[in-house]
Amino acid sequence: MAYYRKMPRDGRLSQIYEVKSKYYATIGETRLSMAYIDSTLAESRRHEEQFSALQLRRVEQRNHLLEQLAKDQQLNMEQLRSAGYLRSLMISITALLLVACLMLLYLILYRKKRAAYQELVRRSQEWARVKSPSAGPPAGQKIDLELIQELERLMLEEKLYRDSELSVDSLAQRLGAKRYHISGAINRYANKSFNTFINEYRIKEAIRLLSEAEYKTFSLEGIALDSGFNERRNFHRVFRKMTGLSPTEFKQNMGS
Repeated sequence: MAYYRKMPRDGRLSQIYEVKSKYYATIGETRLSMAYIDSTLAESRRHEEQFSALQLRRVEQRNHLLEQLAKDQQLNMEQLRSAGYLRSLMISITALLLVACLMLLYLILYRKKRAAYQELVRRSQEWARVKSPSAGPPAGQKIDLELIQELERLMLEEKLYRDSELSVDSLAQRLGAKRYHISGAINRYANKSFNTFINEYRIKEAIRLLSEAEYKTFSLEGIALDSGFNERRNFHRVFRKMTGLSPTEFKQNMGS
């Protein structure tokens, strides 16, 4: 062991010790040979320990590196998730603001439309209360005025317009006049056709019925029949033409 302690140590000592041990064994120096065998074993153990320590340090370094990589990856993932969350949040906020703006715009337009419809309802109700034509008869047409006055009496007092079968011929028979006298008087006095003349009374009656509380539960078909229309489609067409609203829109926009 004394030779082992005196020898310099480097990475090749175990090989040198082994060679010397064989040499001294060959020349018969058993004691020195055994000493170098012990030194060889001791050096081998030292190298093994150093190797094991080096391996352990490498494993620790590798584990540390892997842990650092895992932490970096986790941090990157958290940053990505945070960025994705912020992006999703911004998209959601933008979408909500857009929906809110659209709802506000819809509400404004709806209120404007409802106000316009309510104004049409008010004007239609005022128009329905007017009982006489706006124009006067041409000069020298006394017979026209008499026919119109009688027609208005029959419409206002007897409500002949509620008869869905009413025609120029039936009116002519009722008044004892020629049909062309009646249609001519209406055209010259009121500046409108017979059908328009009668339908105005019917639509005014429909407006009156729709405006009264006792008729709120009536169907539109019932209102149409009570006003003198025998067909719902024709009722809707004429009502919209004269008021600017459908019967349903008129009904929905009454009141405040």
